[in-house]
Amino acid sequence: MNSCPLCLADQGQELLTRLTEAGHSITSDSKFCDSLTGNCYSCSHCGHIYNHIRGSLEKFYVDQYSLLTNDILQDQLIFIGPEKTIARSLFQSNLLHKMVKLLPASEPLSILEVGAGKGLTAKSFLDIAIQEPRQDIEYSLHEVSISKYKNFWEKINSHYSIVNQKKKYDFVASFFTLEHCEIKNIKTSYLDYVTDGGIIMLTVPNLLSNAGDLLVIDHTSHFT
Repeated sequence: MNSCPLCLADQGQELLTRLTEAGHSITSDSKFCDSLTGNCYSCSHCGHIYNHIRGSLEKFYVDQYSLLTNDILQDQLIFIGPEKTIARSLFQSNLLHKMVKLLPASEPLSILEVGAGKGLTAKSFLDIAIQEPRQDIEYSLHEVSISKYKNFWEKINSHYSIVNQKKKYDFVASFFTLEHCEIKNIKTSYLDYVTDGGIIMLTVPNLLSNAGDLLVIDHTSHFT
């Protein structure tokens, strides 16, 4: 019997299964996958909604996950109202830029983006930041599969440090990756990277506005 990954209570109420008749599950890159299977539960103790997954998530991300890896210009769109759309990377970089402006400008600033993918948010942010008076920014990228994204990272403005190493950063940002992370690994995935007094900013899908998130097998947690 699996237990809630958040409060460790006994298995909660089963919500649904994502298995088709062919034995496949739906992934976040909208593909069928037979290496990951499982069921979705709602914890009756704390209310956390989570997937109990069978299969290796890390192997899936390295070998099979292929969302937006075809071209450096390929991006997702975010719909704002009935008519306006904006590239997801630009939306995220504008949000990050606004948050960074709250930090003191008198000191060098180090930023780590966890789950950076192709680095489109980093590129967009650095394009904005380079026009500002503040030039002392180190922007670092972290991903599960470095080899899959390294060729994209190399195309980002080389004036900034694009690295993948574990150290402390002033600002840790993560856009739509926490749902892929085991709750028990939050400390090692995010909190271990931020300096004392630093800022950590996480964005996640909202289950209440996108119920289809329940169907995604590689989303270990679902948030409201």
